[in-house]
Amino acid sequence: MSLLERVAGRIDVRRLFLTLVSRGLSTVFSFALIISLARVLPAAEYGLYALLFSIASALGLVLTSGQTTLVVKHLHREDLPGDLNNQLLVARNVKWQAIAAGIAWVAGLSAVASGLGPLQSGAVLAVLIFASVFMASEYFQSYFRARNQLKLALIPRENFWRPFATAAIWMAVLSGLSLNGENALILVAACLALAVALQAHFFVRDARHRYQKPAEPGKVEPTASTWNRESVYFGLNGLMTAVALHIEVVIVGFVLGLEEVALFFVLFRLAMLLNLPQISMETYAMPMVAERLREGDRHGAQQILSAFAVVTFVLSLIGTAILVPLSPYVVKIFNPAFEVSPLLMLAVASQTVVMAFFGLGTSTLMISGGERFFLIYRSFLYAVYAAALVLFGWLGGLMGIALTMAGFVLIEHVFAAVWCRREAKVDITATGAIRAFTAKGTQLPAD
Repeated sequence: MSLLERVAGRIDVRRLFLTLVSRGLSTVFSFALIISLARVLPAAEYGLYALLFSIASALGLVLTSGQTTLVVKHLHREDLPGDLNNQLLVARNVKWQAIAAGIAWVAGLSAVASGLGPLQSGAVLAVLIFASVFMASEYFQSYFRARNQLKLALIPRENFWRPFATAAIWMAVLSGLSLNGENALILVAACLALAVALQAHFFVRDARHRYQKPAEPGKVEPTASTWNRESVYFGLNGLMTAVALHIEVVIVGFVLGLEEVALFFVLFRLAMLLNLPQISMETYAMPMVAERLREGDRHGAQQILSAFAVVTFVLSLIGTAILVPLSPYVVKIFNPAFEVSPLLMLAVASQTVVMAFFGLGTSTLMISGGERFFLIYRSFLYAVYAAALVLFGWLGGLMGIALTMAGFVLIEHVFAAVWCRREAKVDITATGAIRAFTAKGTQLPAD
């Protein structure tokens, strides 16, 4: 039996299928929501919505304070008798995020009270509301992934939130309500809050069950300082990730205007279609990789990383070949006034192909002990990146922004790949599969 067959034999096909279907439907629902908003809002208001959505999503990621990565890295799938690990870890997760959210609300309400105009005050409140709900959603998704409860991790947010929000948008329009960028974001946040409420019910049930078990208090206390240190690194890296995911939209808004934001937001979302396999694989595979790295099983982790990197890279290439020539026609679905060249779509899409080549990429670096290195080099890189976006956006418009994005993603992942190969002894690239799948006598470790 070949190594590839042995890898496939260890994969829970049903759970992988659930992940792929859920993520696929999520993409469909996401585009249904984007199309609906683009149709019912004027271009400038839709651009404002995209701008506020990006700022709020970035803030929500920052408010998680690194706890989404911490819980995936350290949470045990089962609550073993006498093991306080999960109880203390989750309590720490909740405390860090509650403090972060409280600081954000105090700062935001202070800004409103200082005399902002009605437009700015409404925008601040919309951002705070969405960011808080998004923070909870991000954490619950990571928590249930770590617990290997993929239905609870995926279905409420990926398959309930957006179709419900789409229906709510059209119901609001048909009932005669006037929508703008701010109240549209609040409406979308309210729909996400319903999905979060369902996850919160099961989260609280888990916590109640966990506290009923007998425990040995001294068992994991020595790890508390480690968790605090990692939370700082993960939180700061989360800030960098938030910047990476949303800074382009924000800079397009300030440099090129809200109508350009509307077009760029659509192009960026279309490019994210190519990232769907990688996101799906990461949702499914990262807990498996983290578990093997905790056990010191580098070879088992390498096999998983290599298998999924090859799949994501090949699928992204196929997707790019299909999407690029169709893009001038696809954007018309969102707004008949949108104009885009296939070359611009290719430039925007190229960053997702780069990310796919590096497979589970920077997430692997984060869970294998490279968070400090990641933070240091990203801090320097992002300072240059922000300045480059402004400069090349001003000089080259959307094309300048897209090419800068692709170059940055490539540099960031090359650094991550070098560190993982030297320090973690794993190869995160698609080409790493050549060695993993041709090694003699390799076997997958037993679960």
